[in-house]
Amino acid sequence: MNTDIIKEKFKQIGTQVDFSTGVLRGDIPISVDVEITKKYEKFNIVVENEDINVEVLDVQPKDRHLLLMVKTPVLNRIGNTMFWNKFKILCGHDERHYFSAGVPESSGASTVNEAKEALLPKEFIKLHKKKGRSKNRLNRKNEVGRRQGEWIFIKTNFEPPDDAIIKKNEPISRGGGSKDHICEEVFSKGGTTVWVNNMYAPNGVSIREKNKLIKEHGNNIVFNQRTVSATVYVRGYVRHPDHKTIILPGWHKVIMNRENESAASKISVFLD
Repeated sequence: MNTDIIKEKFKQIGTQVDFSTGVLRGDIPISVDVEITKKYEKFNIVVENEDINVEVLDVQPKDRHLLLMVKTPVLNRIGNTMFWNKFKILCGHDERHYFSAGVPESSGASTVNEAKEALLPKEFIKLHKKKGRSKNRLNRKNEVGRRQGEWIFIKTNFEPPDDAIIKKNEPISRGGGSKDHICEEVFSKGGTTVWVNNMYAPNGVSIREKNKLIKEHGNNIVFNQRTVSATVYVRGYVRHPDHKTIILPGWHKVIMNRENESAASKISVFLD
């Protein structure tokens, strides 16, 4: 891995990157995080060992995005490399801050634009092919709806039933301890109730697992009740500290992008 070349590519998109080795949780051998302070933003890449190879497939300086390829060796019993596992990570700047996002392996993306396309939900792409212009598909606002970070808001003719419970100032989250997006009005149906704690249960657990965690760690653990995998509609403002507030004049269906389908993002869920 030539870190000097990679550092130069990150400079081209207006930021820096530091490399280190360390122990990582789960079965993902690399961590790509953004460190944000009042003075700067930079990427920190941590790999489990020096056998992991990272390279830049594509860089778009004007767009401030680049695409990383990560290759990890799979060894046989005597330590020889049989083949390489490969996955890709999109790094870039979105409105106010830098970010990283795992790209679905099935996409075969090799450029920044292909990676962006690969992250779009299939439902959104299908609708946009019917109603939109291809050159607008990656825009934050287009013929089908709006995007804010990892969330796509699709225009609909949906109206909640007369006796519907409309939640106010309700959070939606992809789990894993990520920052909530706050929606002015939310109607949801279906899904499963879970209990969320950022440290012990960032993706939510059942009431049984919640009680077990309280027994193990004490009664001072605070859980919030949320719903996972519901069908969700929102209206009004959607706020997030890393993005510009958007206003949805009518009910929009909420869909998460496809980052949760990548090997680098196995912990992502949809919580509201």
